[in-house]
Amino acid sequence: MKQAKTKKASKASAEKEKKLRVLILEDNPADAELMERQLKKAGIGLISQRADSRSGFLKALQAFKPDVILADYKLPKFNALQALQLSKKMAPLTPFIVVTGSISEEVAVECIKQGADDYLLKDRLARLAEAVRHSLANRFLQQEKIAAEAALRETNEIFRLFLKHNPIYVFIKDENIRPIYLSENYEKMLGRPLAGILGKNMNELFPSELSRTMIEDDKRILREGKPLEFIEKLNGRTYSTMKFPIIIDGKAKYLAGYTTDITESKQAEEALRQSREQFRIAQDMSPDGFTILQPVRDAQERVVDFIWVYENAAVARLNGTDPEAVLGKRLLELFPGHRGTSILRAYQKVAESGETCIVEADYSGESMPKPTSFRIVVVPMAGNIAILAQDITQRKHAEEQIRASLLEKEVLLKEIHHRVKNNLQVISGLLTLQAAQINDERLQGVLRESQSRIWTMALIHQTLYQTGNLADIDMADYIRALSGNLLSSHAQVAMPPTIIFNLLPLRLVIDKAIPLALIINELVTNAMKHAFPDGQPGEIRIALQERRGTARCAPLKNTDPTPNEGTVPGRGTARRAPTDEENAPTYELTVADNGVGLPAGFDPKNQKSLGLQLVTMLTRQLGGKLTIESKGGTSIAITFNRNEKN
Repeated sequence: MKQAKTKKASKASAEKEKKLRVLILEDNPADAELMERQLKKAGIGLISQRADSRSGFLKALQAFKPDVILADYKLPKFNALQALQLSKKMAPLTPFIVVTGSISEEVAVECIKQGADDYLLKDRLARLAEAVRHSLANRFLQQEKIAAEAALRETNEIFRLFLKHNPIYVFIKDENIRPIYLSENYEKMLGRPLAGILGKNMNELFPSELSRTMIEDDKRILREGKPLEFIEKLNGRTYSTMKFPIIIDGKAKYLAGYTTDITESKQAEEALRQSREQFRIAQDMSPDGFTILQPVRDAQERVVDFIWVYENAAVARLNGTDPEAVLGKRLLELFPGHRGTSILRAYQKVAESGETCIVEADYSGESMPKPTSFRIVVVPMAGNIAILAQDITQRKHAEEQIRASLLEKEVLLKEIHHRVKNNLQVISGLLTLQAAQINDERLQGVLRESQSRIWTMALIHQTLYQTGNLADIDMADYIRALSGNLLSSHAQVAMPPTIIFNLLPLRLVIDKAIPLALIINELVTNAMKHAFPDGQPGEIRIALQERRGTARCAPLKNTDPTPNEGTVPGRGTARRAPTDEENAPTYELTVADNGVGLPAGFDPKNQKSLGLQLVTMLTRQLGGKLTIESKGGTSIAITFNRNEKN
């Protein structure tokens, strides 16, 4: 509380010391001095400059840069209306007040029409200070309005372009189920311009049966006030649509939603289903035996027996069993005695340790008069275990199957990252829609911060599937992309800070990249918000460097060194090479600014802000160390262990 009062008093003192720059267009020095005295008498601190000609006025506009202009109506070869036109071109937001000895009502009206803020007579200067303050206040409001309108236009344009180039279709409907907002990509979907779509009934836009279903679903959502998801087909494409009500004053006033074209996804799912069916058929036709067993666990979570889930025809031929009859049977029912007990122990080890077991065994039976050598592979699989009994001669065929399986998993993993990124973008879009309905600036700020964190994580997944490297992230490229987005999100600042990079070409696995990315998001956002008040210029420096350990090599013991053993000429006693552990690198992330720095007495342990709590928690997750300094700005460093990956 004391720090806040001190900061407030300091700010008030700085404002008090700031002097008003007044340009007086007057050919009579005495009248100009009288105006200055009148303003000072009213408590207005000022710095003034007088001009008495057109050239002097132009020079003062360029060099003096006035906060307010006081102009006599008529000067030799120059007048206030001419000066006003010049001022509107060179300093359009600078208040312009006409102060004259005498003026007709028509001339006064003309001055106001031309853009003068006020006019008054020289024999009534008591109102001068009031006119100046009023004009300054009006121009300040005008400046704020212009800035707000520019920011709104920019935000709307960003949002428009985002939706235009986004595969997601966004819509808002009124209570009568008529679209009042549609993203531009609807033009391509429906083959009509937006002007011919907005305000139309559903049955004017879609086939009758589809429109009837849409209307019923939309009315249900507005009536029940709950979001619902639908799968719809149109023009040979398949779409997934999430619809939800927008509730205002306790009533569902609008219906909004977003639609995603999932045609390719459905095709991929069908292809996967067919692939699995083909795999099952192939397994049934394969000469290799394939079995899936489900572990049964006791109260202590120990595996005590296995239930037969699946076996192919080759296993049935090998064991002389019926594949349908063995389903649900326990292992010891099918293999009683010592043989079953041995198999159970081997399978228990696989299920409990998660490690693959590979053995070779000879087998003979009624179906195989001759002993045949099999390679038995037992693997854990989605909570179950799978057993592959393979003739050694078919080993190459099995290797091809494994490679195909790995490729399928990689494709699925890329799709997962793609979907995670898309879902995070959808959440970000929902937060934007929600923020548009909120008038509380603090809550809007919270939503924007949440969007920034969501975008930071989405960019990680986007980087993974776009680069094709699913193992790790190029942090240098990622940090530059993240910083550019953060600068764009703070573009409404009059003079955003410059970001300077010093980045090691480092790749990190995703479980280290995500917490590090969130830390950078919090620190850079905090610097942009707090380090440079009132739009003052500055720099933010982001560095990611390797820091080697400080361990020193111990000298080699040598009581009688020879020239080529134990010593180096001119260097003294030789030293042993550092161990891998001593030489293991750590990394240091530094985010620093040259802004106002932290308040006096700042103690990070006693701070309750969500941002600092996140940074502390994420640093702990990295197994790192957090250091905060405030000298000529703020510098925050996080050191963490070397990149560990398989």
